Amino acid sequence: ARISDDALAEFGNGLGKCRALASLDLDASDNQITGEKLGLFARSLAGCRYLETLTFNLENNEITGAALGQFWQEVRRCTHLATLAMLLANNQIDDDSLESFAKAFGAHDCAQLECLKLCFRSNDIKGSMLPTLMKVLGQRCRNLASVDLDLSCNQIGDAVLLQLGRAIKEHLHAQLSSLALNLRANQIGDMFLGTFGEHLGGCVELKRLGLNFRNNKITGNRLATLVEGIAQCAKIARCDLDLAYNCIAGKFALKFQQLCRDFGLDALVLKINPQRDGTVADAASEVQPAGTFTEVPQQKPHPQAPQPEQQPKEVPQPKQQPKQKQGEAPRPRPREGDPDHHRRVSLDLGWLLRWQNDEDRGEEDRDRMDEEEEEDDGMRGEHDPSRGEDMRRGEHDPSGGEDMERG
Repeated sequence: ARISDDALAEFGNGLGKCRALASLDLDASDNQITGEKLGLFARSLAGCRYLETLTFNLENNEITGAALGQFWQEVRRCTHLATLAMLLANNQIDDDSLESFAKAFGAHDCAQLECLKLCFRSNDIKGSMLPTLMKVLGQRCRNLASVDLDLSCNQIGDAVLLQLGRAIKEHLHAQLSSLALNLRANQIGDMFLGTFGEHLGGCVELKRLGLNFRNNKITGNRLATLVEGIAQCAKIARCDLDLAYNCIAGKFALKFQQLCRDFGLDALVLKINPQRDGTVADAASEVQPAGTFTEVPQQKPHPQAPQPEQQPKEVPQPKQQPKQKQGEAPRPRPREGDPDHHRRVSLDLGWLLRWQNDEDRGEEDRDRMDEEEEEDDGMRGEHDPSRGEDMRRGEHDPSGGEDMERG
């Protein structure tokens, strides 16, 4: 059974009694929540006086615009809330929903909030209210240092990107130390890409930057101005830039990476290949800036100088022990004092097993076997006429007897 709005509200009543709760990670994805009772749920959370971290996963539901504003109006009462993550992918959120959310932020101060993550992936957002949201965050959340905004798989174009960069520069430039902006699979081209980079260069406290422009309409002719703007961030320590699945030619990729070296962006994580059509750009785009951590396809290793052929060392072959013939007495067992004892033990294990089996039989068994062999010889002599004549000749022929004695 899926969770409805009424069930979520009842669950919130129970959570509100957890007075000492400091961190909450709630996954309510893939349900039938419309957000009608989302405000009541947030009001119950106000009872958690020491709540500092809240992660609320509402992906794949039916949440609309007004519910977001109601949620924030109530959850702001958690006076110790420093980290908020709202995952709202695959809902019914549009620009009107963002307007309601921005108004709720603008109604009250939220000085305790330091980290904010908003995921609006795969909704119906065109981005007209994004600059307003950035403005409100800068005015009401004075201690906000980290923003993670996922707007992938929407309908955001070049004009919105320009306005978004200007709003970040004007209202968040003095406090942001970490910014992650995911604009994958939108409608962004080269028009304002350079200007967007210049706006980001005004963020004087920015130390970590993540920009995901994967699967857009970028050709690469404005990448130079983008990196020039990023290089203006004096405290930048790491920059993750994903430009894969666009239409960037190899010459622009090479020029872009050379600029990264020139401006000292050694902590750049760059993804350029493959292109939008699934092919790989020119070989020049695979050149990696020195000191970077990149996930583009690796270069082929340089051919090494031919090494002189080494002659294989001849391994001395052990001497093979002659096989024991049937009817022969077992060979004497090597003793520990024999200098060749260890070599024999390691190389002729089969012979040792045979010797051990003979030793276990005992002297009586060997005598009995000898007697049986003599009886067999006698029986063969009785039934073999030629052998019998030879034996009789041996009795009358002295030479034959001597041969038998010698035998």
